[in-house]
Amino acid sequence: MYIINSITTFLTYVMWFLVVMIPLVTIHEFGHFIFARLFKVKVPEFGIGVPPKAVGKRWKGLTWSLNWIPLGAFVRISGDNDSAEKYYHLKNINQEDKPGYIQERLSEVLMLNDVEDILTRFNLPYDKSWDEYSKNYKDKNYINTPEFKSKNDILSGVIGLEYDSYFNSKNKSELNTLFFTRNLIQKILILVGGVTFNLLGALLIIFIALNTVGLSARSTFESGVLDFSYLTNNKTITNPDGSKFDPDKRVLIIPESKEYTTPSNNAGIKSNNILLEFDSIPAKELTNSKLQQLIKATPEKEFLITYLDGKIQKSAVLKPALIDNRTVIGMSLTNSAIYKSNSFVESFKDAWDHTVYYTKLTVTSTFDFFSNLFSPRYQKAIDGTASPVMISYISNSIFNDFGFAGILWIMALISISLAVFNILPIPALDGGRIVLVILEKVFGSNIKKVEPYLVSSTYFVLLGFMLFIFGKDIFTIIKK
Repeated sequence: MYIINSITTFLTYVMWFLVVMIPLVTIHEFGHFIFARLFKVKVPEFGIGVPPKAVGKRWKGLTWSLNWIPLGAFVRISGDNDSAEKYYHLKNINQEDKPGYIQERLSEVLMLNDVEDILTRFNLPYDKSWDEYSKNYKDKNYINTPEFKSKNDILSGVIGLEYDSYFNSKNKSELNTLFFTRNLIQKILILVGGVTFNLLGALLIIFIALNTVGLSARSTFESGVLDFSYLTNNKTITNPDGSKFDPDKRVLIIPESKEYTTPSNNAGIKSNNILLEFDSIPAKELTNSKLQQLIKATPEKEFLITYLDGKIQKSAVLKPALIDNRTVIGMSLTNSAIYKSNSFVESFKDAWDHTVYYTKLTVTSTFDFFSNLFSPRYQKAIDGTASPVMISYISNSIFNDFGFAGILWIMALISISLAVFNILPIPALDGGRIVLVILEKVFGSNIKKVEPYLVSSTYFVLLGFMLFIFGKDIFTIIKK
């Protein structure tokens, strides 16, 4: 039974990863694709998942593929760190070095399985016999066959035609379909397309939620940053103001028990009432931690609070009581609520308000992460990060507590996080690539010589950090 439960739990987490992450990464890559096509840059393939390829279909001039490893999505853009760009930058464009290009490009085409793409671009037929060539081009026995030599000669000839269309033709229309020929603004827009679509995706997700199941959203006034470990601590309540999102609002949660009554119970205060003031302190300046500190500091004091019960303003005097060896008044604060729009028209602004708030909060939390990471508070930064396994765990917990209203919220939040993370000026990310194309514009193509080393080194650093967080999250989940 334990083994069955473990397998079921694992499959559940995998399912939530697929449900939450794959669409968001696909949206990101689709943003790059849309902007590339907008500027008439050639795109050989758009894929969901990571190769090896499970299935692919040629449609509208490119290959749409599903791949076996479900870890995201990708779009391949011609002229972006490929052999054509390398040749253009590292060799004299007028130099006759066609054989060298053919050899390098041939290896690239076979490695990326682009045989069908390049053949169809030059109006040559593609049939199943090319599949065997693509799969076995490294097989020593196959290399010596007449079929291999025939296919290899045909493909080499087509690549020669490609070379001529790029570098020897007076008509530069083919060369202008490559990423590196675009102007600086167009390159930046293509690179920032993923970030743009993640933000638009978050806006759309929130808009859909506000008009359907609701958005199980909250402000994070308690810590001021996004903290994945506390996302499901409080049950969501119905927001009395519909969809009107106010990060300064403090909604009261009043526990009720058959075993004892608290000062808040005795005063008739109910959950969902809105706190206005506590001991002359405006509600927006309060957190649960500050509330507890005030009570512990002066346990004999009578606190005057002002709150809204519906639309009626009320007040009460609360004196802390000792319950279960704790000094309490019987209330806590939240802004976790189900938000739903009152009308379809209003929902556009409501969705915008939610998106703007969480984007600002994510930017703030990102700055806090790096300031903490490189300080004695580094553990706080590490604790605030989450790997895909923790996101899957949290998604499962949120769905159990709040249903699809919670899932749509966490998807919107992660989509915004992907946007903010990817715009960071780190070479392996979109923001870093933008910095590199600007430097290339300023200092010339010599920057291309160091770009691969910058990208690969930061990629391995990010990968190592992700594996570390992955292990941390697994250990955290096991302890629970």
